[in-house]
Formats: sequence, C-alpha cells, structure tokens
Amino acid sequence: IVRRRADVPDGDLLVLRALQSQGPLGEAQLARATRLSSEQVRLIVRSLKTRALVHLEGSGAKCRIKITRSGASM
Repeated sequence: IVRRRADVPDGDLLVLRALQSQGPLGEAQLARATRLSSEQVRLIVRSLKTRALVHLEGSGAKCRIKITRSGASM
C-alpha cells in the first residue's frame, strides 16, 4: 500500500534537509537518511520536483536527487 504524502508530517522538510546536508542522493540512500519508506520518498520527491525544489540527475540506478536553489532556501 502506497501511503499519501499527508501520512508523513514534515516529510518535505526531512527530504530537503537530508539533501542539503548530504548532497545529491539516490532514492534508497535518501530513504535511509530520512528513515522514510521508499514509497514515501518517491511521493515526496515527485511533489518537490513539481514545485522545482529538487532536480533529478541521471536515470535508472544512477539517478540522484539534488536540491535546487529554491529548495535550499526553504
């Protein structure tokens, strides 16, 4: 069952803070860093990408999630 973003209070901030402190991360690394499930991270990242707060670099297994300037200023 995929949980909705609302099930993760402050999930956006957890993800942005992890990316700001650790730099670009893969989805699995980001899930470990935030202690969120992969499904939760995927939903949060999709929302952050829509709002131009993160950018995806690469594709497939080499895909890294990177915080943008807008995301860093949150």
